[in-house]
Amino acid sequence: MAKRHRRLVVWLLALWAATLLGKNASFAATSQRGLVLCIAALAIVGLRTRLFAVTCIFFAVGIVNGASSWWAVDSPLTGNCEGVATFVDDPEVRARATYAIVKIDNVRYKAVAYGAVARRLSQRLMGEQVHIVGECSANSGRFIDWDRQRHILGRINVSQVHEEHSSGSAMYRSANRIRRHIMSSVEPMDPGDRALFAGLVMGDDRDQPRSMILSFRASGLSHLCAVSGQNVAYVLAAAGVFLRARRTVMRVILTCALLSWFVVLTRAEPSVVRAGVMAGIVAIAFAFGRETNTKEVLCTTGLLLLCVDPMMARSVGFMLSTAATAGLAWMSPWTARIVGDGPIRRVISATMAAHLGTAPVSLFYFHNLPVIALLANPFAVPLAGFVMLVGLPVSIFVSLLPDVLGLPIVYGLEIPVRLLWWIAVVSDVISPRGAPNALCWLIVAGTCLWRYQRVSRGVDVAG
Repeated sequence: MAKRHRRLVVWLLALWAATLLGKNASFAATSQRGLVLCIAALAIVGLRTRLFAVTCIFFAVGIVNGASSWWAVDSPLTGNCEGVATFVDDPEVRARATYAIVKIDNVRYKAVAYGAVARRLSQRLMGEQVHIVGECSANSGRFIDWDRQRHILGRINVSQVHEEHSSGSAMYRSANRIRRHIMSSVEPMDPGDRALFAGLVMGDDRDQPRSMILSFRASGLSHLCAVSGQNVAYVLAAAGVFLRARRTVMRVILTCALLSWFVVLTRAEPSVVRAGVMAGIVAIAFAFGRETNTKEVLCTTGLLLLCVDPMMARSVGFMLSTAATAGLAWMSPWTARIVGDGPIRRVISATMAAHLGTAPVSLFYFHNLPVIALLANPFAVPLAGFVMLVGLPVSIFVSLLPDVLGLPIVYGLEIPVRLLWWIAVVSDVISPRGAPNALCWLIVAGTCLWRYQRVSRGVDVAG
């Protein structure tokens, strides 16, 4: 089994690296013959070993898929345009403008509206459709690469939004209805607490103030506002009683349907897509009596998602989510041996393992790795876990109650949310920066090595 997951790691890294390199291989975007010849040649060269042969095939597929997703794209409309726009994400209100990502004739545009049109556009949600009129243009400017990574090819300045609209498919209608119920039920909360609650439960950070985002980022707690494996586990646990009573095939179908619905509810962020696919693979394997482990499931998920959507290779959210899970899978036994056993120590051990996994990505993109996260997470994770566990069902229940009965429950739910915000703020204030932060990490590393040596010699086994 260990040999199998090592092969999967090699294949995933080959596919990921080749997908990134595809941006510089525009010749592969339109040459299907080149794809066949490239794969055949590499496979023949690699016939000496199965590992090398399959690695070469994944590398070739990554090059071609990466190039095709970057270069072989549809052309956006230009000039005066109109059409039925499908919302790819929820609109975001900034200052006096509303921004949204919409799809018209299978091409994605960044829509911008002002005034009364902006207010009308802001009322829509992901999956809904509306007829819009505006002026279209191709992407340009400094963020063109960032837009391309999200499959956005053009821009539309919206001048009209028709009154009539479609609510989308049944899955989108149900997910949007639940989102509206959740947000209406927590309306009495302070705006900042309400925004943080939405981030914890649904990964929606659009309304979070800039100060909150910076505090969570500086304290190493920003991962709590990204819906991922922990949220998926809570949803499956809540539905476990109902699912266990079903036959095997029906249980798998219902589990995959629930996971798909939750991915739509949380707006298909890369982290929740990764967690949902992993949970689906585990459910299918369990139904057919196959053993799984996190390492194999993570690598298989990465291979599937990068083949389906090569642009995920450039998503920082997907990188961080995958790296954190990899850190937990590979490094947890080592950190647990160093830190020892116990509820708080297990949280510290998991935090260290996740930080080791995400360290290269965080340092490359954010140039920061706050050591205060080792102290903040043991306090913040239980609070965030409580909100994630009870927030969804309780807020839906409150939406069905009269305001007089629902208010005490909402204010009670606001307490752990506000405490979590305070933990982030205090951690941000006391967090060392620059050289002091690096020095603290050296002290932590030295302490871990010293502890590991003592445990290995049996001197400090009990901790």
